[in-house]
Amino acid sequence: MQRKVYLKKVCRFQVLVFRWPPPLRHQFFRNVMSDMPVTKCETCNRVFHTDDYELQLLQRGHCPFCRTQPEHFKAATDDEEGSNHVNKDF
Repeated sequence: MQRKVYLKKVCRFQVLVFRWPPPLRHQFFRNVMSDMPVTKCETCNRVFHTDDYELQLLQRGHCPFCRTQPEHFKAATDDEEGSNHVNKDF
């Protein structure tokens, strides 16, 4: 019961959820250094400083560890490529 009360008090942005394939169970971690933002790659479950991860995405377009392009980044780059293509026709 105390565990549920504690979990409700924790800000969801401070908790990292590692989703592993079955038969493994999910793992939950709390970022105790809230002044240092971190980002987790959804594919490889590696944690990076947010600034380093975003810089890597902007420079190379993929995760620095597994080299997978995140889904939200794919959609953004596809939209930009489509708008650039339209602008070239004019």
